[in-house]
Amino acid sequence: IFSLLRALSPSAVKSFGFPPMACAPPLLVEQLAYDVIVLGTGLGESIIAGALSRAGRQVLHLEALPNYGGLQWSTLALSEFEEWVKGRGVSSVLRVPDLSHLGRDRDFAIDVVAVPVMSSGPLVELLVRSGIGRTMEFMRVDSTWLFRRERAAQGGGGFHAVPSSRAEIFRSKVIGNRQKGQLMALMKQVMSDELALSKEEQEKPFATFLQSKGLGEDLVEFVAHALALHPLPAQYGLSTGQAVNNLKMYLASVGRFGDTAFLYNCYGVAEVPQVFCRVSAVYGGTYVLRRSAQTIRLDGNGRVAGLRCSEGQEFTCRDLVAGPAFLPSVLRGPLQRRLWRTVAVVNRPLLGTGDTLRNTGDEDEPGPGTCLGFIPPQAFGNEQVIYIVQLNHSTHSCPEGRFLLHFTTCTAVPSAAGTPPVCGSPLQRCVETLLDLHTAVPAPAATPAAPQPATTVTPPGSGDALAVPSVASSTEAPSAAPEKLDSDAGSAQPCPRGECSGSRQEEQGGDSGARPQALYVAFFEVPEEYPGLDAPALLSCTGAAVESTAIPDNLHLVPGVDNSLCQHQYYALAEDIFRRVMEKVEGPPVPFFAALPDPAVTGGPAMVVSDLESVLLGVTRLRLDPQQPEGPPDDEASATLPPSK
Repeated sequence: IFSLLRALSPSAVKSFGFPPMACAPPLLVEQLAYDVIVLGTGLGESIIAGALSRAGRQVLHLEALPNYGGLQWSTLALSEFEEWVKGRGVSSVLRVPDLSHLGRDRDFAIDVVAVPVMSSGPLVELLVRSGIGRTMEFMRVDSTWLFRRERAAQGGGGFHAVPSSRAEIFRSKVIGNRQKGQLMALMKQVMSDELALSKEEQEKPFATFLQSKGLGEDLVEFVAHALALHPLPAQYGLSTGQAVNNLKMYLASVGRFGDTAFLYNCYGVAEVPQVFCRVSAVYGGTYVLRRSAQTIRLDGNGRVAGLRCSEGQEFTCRDLVAGPAFLPSVLRGPLQRRLWRTVAVVNRPLLGTGDTLRNTGDEDEPGPGTCLGFIPPQAFGNEQVIYIVQLNHSTHSCPEGRFLLHFTTCTAVPSAAGTPPVCGSPLQRCVETLLDLHTAVPAPAATPAAPQPATTVTPPGSGDALAVPSVASSTEAPSAAPEKLDSDAGSAQPCPRGECSGSRQEEQGGDSGARPQALYVAFFEVPEEYPGLDAPALLSCTGAAVESTAIPDNLHLVPGVDNSLCQHQYYALAEDIFRRVMEKVEGPPVPFFAALPDPAVTGGPAMVVSDLESVLLGVTRLRLDPQQPEGPPDDEASATLPPSK
């Protein structure tokens, strides 16, 4: 009984009077020799582990945290997220005094990084080719929105819908008639491969190329940020060749599973690394959580020979895959960028409530749900694009009647020594402009709480302090109807089902331009290092410390998240590391996540595996189609979709 309780819940052990967890001996791994050791369960590391295990390599996968996803790809409940934020060096939280107003704790799935998925991107292609995607669920993104400074100055809300089809482009009121024709001509050339660009033209800035096509500055900004997904100012860092490839992927993704080019993971982005970890475990991979590297040992040739873990066990390996948080200090390069995030729980949607380009005529069409927003550089003094991901209860990220907003941007690291961190002040300015941060929600009338003194909290980069109720400990509330805020009466009232779910009717007695009320806001920097975890020491074969900065050829580095929206860099990197490891293995070459066999040849189940729509998430397809009942189908073949065009 004690072993079972210890495995399930430390709090249960304490409540039943059993000895604390520290009294139990640590779990030791029997096997000590592996082909590959992987440190960290981030996206890149998990894809590599799954591919190598599936190819027959013996893999040991260690993670310092008690959950999969690692330092940057974790998904947490609200209480877990609040504890996580407290461990960050630069962070602050504004919240209501009683978190039960927000809903049940377990109804939240908050991502440390919010990463949407392109319908024709490398992740979807990989999931389909390998067959792994049948165990995952996605929701389509309903609409995408671009912020315009001049529209905000005119009191128009600041956001306008990004057209996703020919009809929407010609229906748009923010694009001139002449520019509509120019934009359509460009899209046609991109999709039909009519752009015969020389090598010199491909290396030119994309903004210069668009201007040569007659596109104005506003349209250049629109194409670069909302279609080519470039995070920097349009005139910097984006070549024409790279932008054309991005546009091809975007246009191929539009309409594949919905009106936009994007999907989002149900239950959070941690589902993606978890599914690859499950693949590795199925094919013999060994997984140990709460375990990290203490020392990394080199052999006489300067190659990685093994490591000593935090529990004192010695392991040997032929290759080591590690993220930056697990690298020895001498091998870490200088920090190039800082990724800033804001997570907010609000009472009404920020995106999707203004003018829309879709005119279906269906009065029963659901209101705004999962949306993406793009705020161009310098709109709030930001160096790079601010991405906004808006999620509702359909993604199982928050309770019904609440909306979860993710803001993300990036800043360069100051070059001057001793310069204090900027702490994302443009992001703070953006959030203060778009949301109402001065919401004070009292405790429910049935159980009045004693008045609490206001606590002065200064969010990062903010010059003015905000007076918010002091933070109180949260406990999970019983299941109840979600509550809406009555700003006039100053009380929380039950919200009838459907009224708070994002419908296009007036809410809270305000007009459509009223700012959403923030019930919980957390400002933080995406970490590069585990808090309280020392970097492993690099030792030679004699046990002496190594001071060389040369990276061994069998140590494969997986970088942290960057400033891109969909983080496509991990898939090509994972395949490259896989091939470098497997080229040392004798025998015929092994493909990276080989495609599933054709059932017509193998005599397997009659299930089409060559078409994306036929394989991608049978359960997901049911979620995408509201006419289908909840739950998995009795026959997998019955969940297939028609072949793709």
